[in-house]
Amino acid sequence: MSDLFTDQDVLGHLMDVEHAASELALEAQEEADKRRGEVKQKVEGEYRAKYEQLIAGLESNLQAGKEECDAAREVEYSTYASRLDSMPKDVASFNSFVDSVFSGK
Repeated sequence: MSDLFTDQDVLGHLMDVEHAASELALEAQEEADKRRGEVKQKVEGEYRAKYEQLIAGLESNLQAGKEECDAAREVEYSTYASRLDSMPKDVASFNSFVDSVFSGK
């Protein structure tokens, strides 16, 4: 009968070891999940910061480019208006043309 108790003791001990190993594996998985979550949160924060920095730079470049284009457009419009204003106006020829178009001559 001592062999029976010894076998039962060994089996009980093995069951206890298996249970402890299972608990240890579960704790390790929980710790890994916790660390993975912390790293994910850190990486997402860094990504968000770099993304916002990139977007801010792009918006700044866009605004600078827009201002440059607006200034160039204003210069071009001003130059064009000056050229138009400096052209001599032949009112007599214009009036003659209009009369010929509308009078059918």
